Formats: sequence, C-alpha cells, structure tokens
Amino acid sequence: MLTRTEELISGYLPDLPADRVTRIADTAFVVFKSGLDLVMAHEGPEREAYIAELKAVMYGYLHPLACARPTGVTAHDTDTP
Repeated sequence: MLTRTEELISGYLPDLPADRVTRIADTAFVVFKSGLDLVMAHEGPEREAYIAELKAVMYGYLHPLACARPTGVTAHDTDTP
C-alpha cells in the first residue's frame, strides 16, 4: 500500500523530488493507520464520527499538496511548512 501511495502522490505531483514523495507517503500512511485504530475501536454513530474525522485529517494534509497551482509555480513552491 505504501508503494501505491507513493505512486499516487507522484502522479499528482510529478515535479516533487522522490525523497519528498516518500516522506509525504510515509506520513499519510502512518496517520491513516493510527486513525483506523480509532475507527475500529468504536461502533455505530461514534465509528462514523471517527471516519469523518479521519477523512478530514487526510484531506487537510493532502489537499493543499494536490491543489492546482498557477502556471510557473512548482510543487516545491507550495510545500507545506
């Protein structure tokens, strides 16, 4: 799954250096696995609430990286801090 995550990130951000893609994929993967533990520890509406939180976290981290950039702006220019 980690390799596939790197492939997806590279597809969205082809100009990003490989080491940065690896760090983003590693971080996203670990965050997802941690969130999944919370999801699986709950049932019913509470589980659904944790699913929504996990989606919000993943979206909040990955969306700024994958947003369209103006012409001439590279992925390096829009790195998160």
